[in-house]
Formats: sequence, C-alpha cells, structure tokens
Amino acid sequence: MLSEFFVYAGVIRKLEVGPLGLYVSSFAHAQKEQGHQRSVVRFQARVVARLSRWLQRRDLAACELCEARLDEFLGKREGSRHGVPAAVRAFLDHLRCAGVVAAKKLVRQSSSFSEVLQRDFVDHLHRERRLADSTVIHYVPIARRLLVESCGSSRAGLRKLDASTVTDFVLRHARDGGPGIAQNMTTALRSFLRFLHARGEIQSDLAACVPTVPSWRLTRLPIALKAREVAQLIRACDRRSAVGRRDRAVLVLLSRLGLRACEVAALTLDDIDWSAGEITVRGKGSAGVLPLPTDVGAALAAYASDGRPVCTSRQFFVSVRAPFRGLTSTGVSCTVARAVERAGLNPPHRGAHLLRHTAASEMLRRGASLGEIGDVLRHRKIDTTAIYAKVDLRTLRGLAQRWPRGAA
Repeated sequence: MLSEFFVYAGVIRKLEVGPLGLYVSSFAHAQKEQGHQRSVVRFQARVVARLSRWLQRRDLAACELCEARLDEFLGKREGSRHGVPAAVRAFLDHLRCAGVVAAKKLVRQSSSFSEVLQRDFVDHLHRERRLADSTVIHYVPIARRLLVESCGSSRAGLRKLDASTVTDFVLRHARDGGPGIAQNMTTALRSFLRFLHARGEIQSDLAACVPTVPSWRLTRLPIALKAREVAQLIRACDRRSAVGRRDRAVLVLLSRLGLRACEVAALTLDDIDWSAGEITVRGKGSAGVLPLPTDVGAALAAYASDGRPVCTSRQFFVSVRAPFRGLTSTGVSCTVARAVERAGLNPPHRGAHLLRHTAASEMLRRGASLGEIGDVLRHRKIDTTAIYAKVDLRTLRGLAQRWPRGAA
C-alpha cells in the first residue's frame, strides 16, 4: 500500500492515475526491499506517476512501454532532471520482472572470428577446465593480445602462428610486471595454445614453445605489517559511520584470522555461530571452522547491529548504498588499500594478502608452529607455510653457524 509512503489520500489517488497506476505500489515496495530510503521511494513514485499520465495522454497501455517510449518521455525536460532516468528505467525493469512488459530482446550482432574464438575459449575454461571466474578473467586478455599482435585477429593470420612468434610475444611482455605476473601470462598462453590445437586452428601444439619464467619458490620474504602499523590501520577507520564500522570489521577479520579476500567476500550471516564462538570460512573449494576471537566478534557485532543495512542479501559485508549488494573480492582488497592510504602507511603491496601475511607473521612471533599456522591459513601443503620460517629470526639465529676464520 502506498499509504506506507504517503500520508494524504488525495496524493495517493493522483499517483494511481493512468495505465501504470496499478503497479506503482508494488514498485515502491520493491525499491524499499532493495534498500532505498523512504524519500527516494517517494520521489520515484512521483516520477512513475508523471510517466503514467504521459502514456494516458497518448492512449498507450502499460504493456506498450519500451526503451523507445522512455527515451521519448525523457526528452529534454525530464531527462535533464537528476534521478528521473534511473527511476523510469528501474520501473521498466520492474514491469519486465512482473511479466507486464516483454523481456528485452538481445540484438545479435555479427561477431568477428576473434570474438567468436574468445567466447569459445571462455566456455572451454569454464566447462572443460572448471576454472573459477577470477582465473578466467585474467586468461582472456592474454589470448586477445596474442590474436591482435601476432595473428591480426584473422584465421589466416592464426594459421601462420609459429614457435618464434610465440617466443617473441613472451619476451615482449615478460617485463610488463613482476615474476608472478609473467608466470600467470605464460600459464594463460599455454592454455590458449592447447585450446587452439585441440580446436584445429593450429597444426602443432605450440604450448611447449612458451618460455618458462624463472621464479624459484621460497626465495622472497613475505611482506607484513608491524603490530603498531596494524593498530594504526584499524584506528584510521571512522567508527562513527556505517562504512567505517564495516571497514574496521573487514580489517580486524583479515589481520586476526588471515582470511583471503574471497573468503571475506563469501562470508554470510549464517556462517557466524555467536553462541559457539565459531566462524565458518569458505574458500578455494573447501570450508573450515575457526574459533572466533573476542575482538573479531566484537567488530563483526558492531557492524551487524549498527552499520549493516537491512536488506535481502545474505552476504555479511554489503555495500553502503542501495541497492545493497555483497562485497566482491576486489571490494575487500580495495577496502584494505583505502585504509592503508588513510593510515599514511607505504607498504610495497596494499591488497588483502598483506594482512594475511601479517596474521601469519604475528602467530609465528607468538610461538605458533608452522603446522598450526598452516591450519589457520588453510594451506593444503606445508611447503606453502614454510615461507614464514624465514621471518622467524630468533630461531634462525640459533641455527646459524659461525663463519670460519680465514686468512686476513
């Protein structure tokens, strides 16, 4: 009922005039469920009422509303008003969901050979390789770059692809980033070349021609923040605002439990057992239960009770503006990067993994074994955790041998 948003019956009657009057109430409640404030819903209802009267003057029914009609309605006057275009397009989507207006027809455009090949490669990575979306999104640009630079995006150019062309491509782009980025590039390139060979686009399997990038495991120290820097990072969050309480909860969760960005993004309201003091962590195809420290629970509770908006999303961390959607892995990493900048810190890396390394280093400093650290970080192999042995300087000093005296 529109009486939830408007007090006077006369105003409500005016909003229900015209062919769209029957759908204004359901639209208003749908917008409220998406998290829009009452003032925004009232504004959108008035915009829809103007659209309804506009259709009535032209003897048009609700089912005849389409993108072209909206463009005509917006014109110079309505289209220049802030919030009006978004309101009418949201209402059109509402009518489509209700089945009043036909679904938007997808216009099929003629695709080039390169575009078809890239779409098929994405489908191959999803269906055959079972790779995650976060991995596929990094593979496709490499394939596109190879097609454009080395093949001219044509089947004839692809037929001429040989070992020297592949090698030149790798050497040309190997220095675009660090060793890790170069390794990811060669991995994506091998996958694409195997796909082309299996598809019959190239006669030879050129994956073996891709040069390897030298990057030895356990050669670098994990980058971590000091305890005072972590405290400075958390203090930089404004606890008086909803976004500040959310960011603080994310930072405490990352720095204390060493979660990955994807695991924080995947956290739901059902994953926290407040009575048992446990939290279920889901990531990399598996789930595990960790104890919920007091400070982490307090930060999560502060956000959940006074900061998290009321919405239909079950994800624990959501956006601060309507429509409320769950944070992505990228959003979690950006939260860390913004906090690092606010705190005035300058570490070499600013993503969520910085705090994962910090949590592991802190556990090691407090006397935890590598096995215990691996359990908390949910490492599948102890070799992955072994990198933190190099930051245990106190133990390493006891193992160091005195340098034998030699001739001066």
